[in-house]
Amino acid sequence: MMKDNFPLKISIIVFLAAIFILLMYSLNRTNWRLVYALDDPYIHLAMAKNFSKHLVWGITKYGFTSSSSSPLWTLILSAAFLIVGVNEIVPFIINLILAIVLLYAI
Repeated sequence: MMKDNFPLKISIIVFLAAIFILLMYSLNRTNWRLVYALDDPYIHLAMAKNFSKHLVWGITKYGFTSSSSSPLWTLILSAAFLIVGVNEIVPFIINLILAIVLLYAI
């Protein structure tokens, strides 16, 4: 028996609409540049970039630094950077996908 997906579809539509509105507002206020409010995303971005491009686990390509508070997230970002290239929007898109998966799981 198929489960009714109507509540899921509505939840995803409302979620994506809210994210779109907030994203457009934020981009408009930051001259169309995606900006993360905390420094942690930038640490993960730098480490993932250096790991995917130079195989160095660190903030710079010159040496190891154990700066990641979430090594699995850094590895996921590194894999994504290998697939689509280094871009600041990649973590945002991965989070959107995982949020939709979570809505489906609920």
